[in-house]
Amino acid sequence: MAEVKIESLHKHHDRSSFDCGNEELDRYLKQLARQHQDKGFAKTWVAVLEGSINVIGYVSLAMGHVTFENADPEVFARLPRHPMPVLHVARIATDKSYQGRGIASMLLGHAVDVAIAASESMGVYALELVAIDSAAYEFYLRRGFLPVKGDSMHLYAPIGTLKSARAT
Repeated sequence: MAEVKIESLHKHHDRSSFDCGNEELDRYLKQLARQHQDKGFAKTWVAVLEGSINVIGYVSLAMGHVTFENADPEVFARLPRHPMPVLHVARIATDKSYQGRGIASMLLGHAVDVAIAASESMGVYALELVAIDSAAYEFYLRRGFLPVKGDSMHLYAPIGTLKSARAT
């Protein structure tokens, strides 16, 4: 496989044939991602093969928060009792013809890098997301994400944990 690059979504990227097997995720990329990016709701990065404009995967990120009531008391015992600022993985998907080749891991790694960089200039406590299904949930657990109490598919990874993992 040619080298995969991750770059900011632009008009020239071909999204028309993207098919990850989930209609909602396909529709988001094809119809909403650029609009949301232009309006400042989310920033989308796409995975493309070197020399190609065809999108083979994408990740959309937005700012968010997790309320203290939903936090694991053992983990958050020393934190202030107000919403915790997070970078939210709004959507992440890989085209069916590229699934199982590490594209999702690469996109998640990019999200981790963005979260770490953001935490150096503003308050960002964690990277968080809501898994779309049980397979995705297991994928994130294997990558060190922790469940958010009271929400079966909601997970987070504190920035400190992400930094430590990057350092090893």
